[in-house]
Amino acid sequence: MWQVEVQLSGGNNVSEYTFDFQLKNTTWSFNTNVTLNERTTITLSIPNEYVQLWWPNGQGDQPLYELVVINNNQQIGSRFIGFRTVEIVQDNYSIGINGTSFYFRINSREMFIKGSNWLPPDSFQERVTDQKMDQLLVSAQLAGINMLRIWGGAIYERDHFYETTDRLGIMLWHDFMFSDSLYV
Repeated sequence: MWQVEVQLSGGNNVSEYTFDFQLKNTTWSFNTNVTLNERTTITLSIPNEYVQLWWPNGQGDQPLYELVVINNNQQIGSRFIGFRTVEIVQDNYSIGINGTSFYFRINSREMFIKGSNWLPPDSFQERVTDQKMDQLLVSAQLAGINMLRIWGGAIYERDHFYETTDRLGIMLWHDFMFSDSLYV
């Protein structure tokens, strides 16, 4: 069973609404009445049989599902999501060896990660078109990369970046912004 949290905002009004949630290209849907506050979180339970697992580049397919939110027969929002589990495994080594292992287990399968760093492609972000970003990310995919580390001394990329990496099977290791700064 997958748990998906959806945050809805009702502004300053407290009102009751009926929402329909639909997972496109499946038969799963959910209907509920919600009292919306400034920010309300709804947890949806989606059974495993409705979705296929998302896999990193080179390990399988990357099915994405559009989760649609409907109120009064009008779509009010949607988001593409993939279903996967990601674990960082740190086991103690045997007696006499200091340290721990460090590897990833994706969807219960131990996996070798092939990665690189992502820095902003241009100092002036308005010069980076979606087409240029796609070209760079597809190049990473074709090189076999399945994870990018996003440098913390830069910016948060726009939504197109995150949507494209999901589509291409590239996981992200995201530094906190300004993580390279010296704080006193």
